Amino acid sequence: QVMLKKLNFQIPKIYVSLTTIPSRIKILTKNLQYFIENQSQEIDKIYVNIPIKYKRFKENINQENINELMKINKVEIIILEKDYGPSSKYLGPLMKYKRELENNLLIIIDDDRIYNKHLVRNFVIAYHSLPQYEFYAGLWKYFFYFYYKKLSNEYLEITKYKEINKDKFHYGNGLGGFFGFCLKLKNSEEFVNYHLKILDKYEKSFFHDEGISLGYLKKKEIEIIYLKHIGCYSYEKESVDALCLSGKCNRKKVEKDILYITNNENLL
Repeated sequence: QVMLKKLNFQIPKIYVSLTTIPSRIKILTKNLQYFIENQSQEIDKIYVNIPIKYKRFKENINQENINELMKINKVEIIILEKDYGPSSKYLGPLMKYKRELENNLLIIIDDDRIYNKHLVRNFVIAYHSLPQYEFYAGLWKYFFYFYYKKLSNEYLEITKYKEINKDKFHYGNGLGGFFGFCLKLKNSEEFVNYHLKILDKYEKSFFHDEGISLGYLKKKEIEIIYLKHIGCYSYEKESVDALCLSGKCNRKKVEKDILYITNNENLL
């Protein structure tokens, strides 16, 4: 008797999503054009999430700038009624296009980075290799290794890591936004609602989207598929208005607080 394994040959649609801020709108327009022209894997659509009014800034992105973005092939603007901070880059499409994203890939990038031409392709390879998972992420700490600059654009190694839930918080890898990550959620509503609860309960979480996602990953002790590859190219300094340099929050403390709130208020 021959046993046959049913393989998943379904080809998902590929959506890319990001958010931006007023001081980076020109950088974004340039970077988006480069991203679309140079990716080796076909992309179906790119969402740019823009709030009507920013929480951090007095100025907003005007219609003229939005019109310029809309001229870029495959770009769709999602206007958000509320500013969710950096979490907007995935909350926007997950809230507005829940059905369209089912069984498809949502790849998250930042507005101020130049990405490897194989970034999208590598996430697709990881998905087809291990399609049962929900979170695929570039292993962001790889970026800071001394030999990172010497890696080939073609280099790709896939590993797994499981986040652990402990009240006494210890280090987690999580999802590094600047390095790109990919979602194929089985329960996007739970993921979105968790973010909205944390944003409502803990003000400083607004400044640390990776910290909110890490709380979710740790609480549920989720196994993540990590890509060791050239995610984005090296940069000399952070971009204008970078949150990591803003002093708005102590990221390690925020991560601990989020997990503490999650565990003690039974948010999941």
